[in-house]
Amino acid sequence: MAKFQINRKSLIHDANRDFALTRVPNSNAEYYLLIGKEDVVSADENTIVVEWADDKQLDIIPAIREEGKDWRPPTLKEAVEERLHPSEKLIQMTAGQLESNYYHYDDDYDPEEKARIKAEREQLREEAKAKKEVRQSETKRAVKSNRQEFAQDKATNQTERKHQEKQQKQEPADESKQEAPKQHFYNKQQFHEIKMGVRRGLDTSLYSNIHFNADQMRELRLAMQQGVDIKSYNNPLISAEHMKELRLGAENGVALDLSKLDQTLYNAEQIHELRIGFEKGLNVKDYMDPEFSAAQMKEIRLGQQVGLNTSTYANIHYTPDQMATVRHQLVFQHLKDIFKKWLQDVRAWAGEKISTMTEKLVARTENRAVRSSEELQEARMREAVQDVKTTLINSELLPEEAYEDKELDENIKTKLEELVEDYRNKPDNLDRQVAKKVKEVCEEAGAKLDMNQENLIYVKSTEEAIEEVMNEQEQFEQLQEMMYEQIDMEMMM
Repeated sequence: MAKFQINRKSLIHDANRDFALTRVPNSNAEYYLLIGKEDVVSADENTIVVEWADDKQLDIIPAIREEGKDWRPPTLKEAVEERLHPSEKLIQMTAGQLESNYYHYDDDYDPEEKARIKAEREQLREEAKAKKEVRQSETKRAVKSNRQEFAQDKATNQTERKHQEKQQKQEPADESKQEAPKQHFYNKQQFHEIKMGVRRGLDTSLYSNIHFNADQMRELRLAMQQGVDIKSYNNPLISAEHMKELRLGAENGVALDLSKLDQTLYNAEQIHELRIGFEKGLNVKDYMDPEFSAAQMKEIRLGQQVGLNTSTYANIHYTPDQMATVRHQLVFQHLKDIFKKWLQDVRAWAGEKISTMTEKLVARTENRAVRSSEELQEARMREAVQDVKTTLINSELLPEEAYEDKELDENIKTKLEELVEDYRNKPDNLDRQVAKKVKEVCEEAGAKLDMNQENLIYVKSTEEAIEEVMNEQEQFEQLQEMMYEQIDMEMMM
């Protein structure tokens, strides 16, 4: 069975007496799940717990984008309507897949589990107290009786022990009586995973190796349930976390890409970065070298997610911190380009360089109504705001919840409008004005950019390094000649 924990404050988008619409975590605010009151197995003021069979098909409702507007979450009414009358927008996903990819369940936060544990502990406390009283009573009686028997047994035991020692010295050692080596058995968790596989008709011989721990067995079993061929990685030397990344990659259609890799050269964290890159369609070859650490791979991946030229820092000799510094500088420049493009469009509108005829042609191509200059400018403003937010979120400088932050939208919009006004007053200071507005947006949003040039050590090619040494040597020799000339002049005087 798949259990989901849902935080009322952060995940519940809307609710009424019969239904609750919840955002699916870790989905970039793109997926929403409708749950009914009959699905809830326990709840308190902070948490809701729902439970379904692993193979239960669930309806996932994607975010909605209306013409000329940003993406928005569906309303509760729209979600209920989709359940009653499914459309092509719905995404089918099993409860097991949803649990593996997006949710985490922890007994410690299950309201029903907490109440049960509390009751069990109270019962155990009462039972222990009663047993203690019985033991104390029995001990008192036993002590009195044992004192009488001890004196009689002591002499008998000493005689028997001496007799046994004498026999052991006289009899030769019998190898058949030596202790046999301990037998290896599956522990409870391992046996559970094998039983689950048998119930589902899986070939458990592929993961019943006793050297697999229970977590490894579970990942291999889940992969087989989803039709994944595990023969290339059912190796006890590959960790459960590593196996999970391969399984998730298979679920998301990149099994072929991952299977081409020599799994023994990578750890779980590196495979995670490669999997995310394959799934997002990034140029993974730029960081596929196993010599890159997972932290280095992540810096290159984050740069590619924004569309940056990562070749400027995708070098094995950069530390992850140095990569982050270069990446942040490129992100800052990318944000500046977005602001400059916005200003360029505003100036074009002001100069009437965008004709009505052009808009008519574009509207006909996109099969939409012709928009006025004001409508075009408003749409372009929304696009610029969205580009700024997407850049910061894909760079992991802001969490995915920022997509729904309307206050951040207004802040970015204000900075874009202020830039237009500042440029009108001082048109010769564009780069400084843009940089100032970008910094203000990042600071007020809490996106920390590492722009400290002193912390950056640029890696040079062999030719560059040789040239630098030669230049330094030449400068040193020139300085030395000047010193000798100065000494000669002083001596002549």
